[in-house]
Amino acid sequence: VDSAQRALDVLQRMEDLQINSSSKPQSQSQQQSQQQKVKPDIFTYTSVINALSRRGTEEAASKAKDLLDMIEARYEETKDPDIKPNIRTFTSVINAISRTKVRPERAEEILTRIENSNEYQIDVVCYNAVVNAWGWSTEANKAHRANQIFQRMIELHSSGENVAAKPDVITLNSLLNACAFTSTDDKEDVSTAVDIAINAYELFSKRKYGALNHLTYGTMLMIFNKLLPKNPLRTKLMKNICYHCCQTGNLSGLVVTQLLHGMPIKELKQIFGRAVIFDKSKTVRIDRRRVPKEWSKNESGGSRSRPSKKHSNSR
Repeated sequence: VDSAQRALDVLQRMEDLQINSSSKPQSQSQQQSQQQKVKPDIFTYTSVINALSRRGTEEAASKAKDLLDMIEARYEETKDPDIKPNIRTFTSVINAISRTKVRPERAEEILTRIENSNEYQIDVVCYNAVVNAWGWSTEANKAHRANQIFQRMIELHSSGENVAAKPDVITLNSLLNACAFTSTDDKEDVSTAVDIAINAYELFSKRKYGALNHLTYGTMLMIFNKLLPKNPLRTKLMKNICYHCCQTGNLSGLVVTQLLHGMPIKELKQIFGRAVIFDKSKTVRIDRRRVPKEWSKNESGGSRSRPSKKHSNSR
């Protein structure tokens, strides 16, 4: 039995005990005390929904949504503050939908509904979950739809209407993921995804919304590898990303893999110098032991350094 089923079983027992306690002959104060001890509250329900969200199945997402509908209906009927859904409750349901990787519009519908209710201050975690819903889906226009949520977050934050909606690096990486896995069947979708990725990356590069990390750089390189043809423009874009990545100390295995996949050997040698080697099978590799440690400071610490041709070639 998985954790979701165990959580559902515990919830059912709690509700049964609450019903049974109300049917037993006892004083009103005793009855209220007993009911309070076993009464599921919003934290109980949210924990169950969160457990369901980890399954990643349509059935689990449906159960999570049904549970939310039941809680909301019960709250509307009783006005019991102990069972009023909170942002974590909604986010958990959105996560359950996201992990099915289908019909992401269901997640956005929940977001829009709670936005329109004006009862909740929706935080970045909830918005990020909806961006993920689009990014993880197989929808053709998912980069565009994820970007719409991203732009909504920027507008809400910059206007002061909801400062908790301020995008963070998780928002950016989720949006870039949607771009990276855009289908290459439609040239317009590809062009849109590349434009969205570059614009979002440049916005975050200004440090207005926080520092970038190795996933940001690795995913940007993946976007160029997957969505752009091999030509001087792609090489230039990848080279710029590489320099920024090393300058901020974010060189990682993911970044190296993408560089090896898409950068010409000449350009790799220009940046990494003697760190570019050939193994026994004549495959190009980058020996990270020969790379300045500060270029990977998020893994090993060290001071910030900007990679340069002079620095690289002197090794």
